[in-house]
Parts: sequence; C-alpha cells; structure tokens
Amino acid sequence: MVVKEITSYTTLQKTIQSPTPTVVDFTAGWTGPCRPMFSAFEQISHTTPHMAFYRMDVRKLSDEEIAKLGIVAMPTLWCSGRGGR
Repeated sequence: MVVKEITSYTTLQKTIQSPTPTVVDFTAGWTGPCRPMFSAFEQISHTTPHMAFYRMDVRKLSDEEIAKLGIVAMPTLWCSGRGGR
C-alpha cells in the first residue's frame, strides 16, 4: 500500500476515525531520526496491505494542535483501528 500524505489537522481527525486500521507517521524532515524512518515506513506499508499508512509533516500543524496530539518528539507513530486512536 502507498503511504499517503495528510496535510491538515481536520483531515487527520477524519483519518483516525476510519474503521480501517491506520498508522500515522508524524515527521519533520529536519530531524535525523526521521530520515531512516521514511524508507522503513514505506517498506512496512507494502507488506501490510490490510492497514492504511499515512505521513504528516508536523510543520503543517500549529503548536496548539501538536500539544493536543501529544507529540513531543519526531518521529512519532500513531496507530488506530476501528474508529479511534
């Protein structure tokens, strides 16, 4: 499965309510640990077709949204299934 980009907080909220098991990679291109995670996340998405994989650049979020989401480091992975985180 292809990793899809999430570009807004509103889209993120809709995405994590999906009944499909979902993994979101919150990333920032300027952090060293995010770079190797990029290819690993792509590989995992291709071997796990029953799940949806998304990536979101944290620069698309406000500081308030980042705090609401509890993101304190990058990369941060969220997993959700059947309508919730």
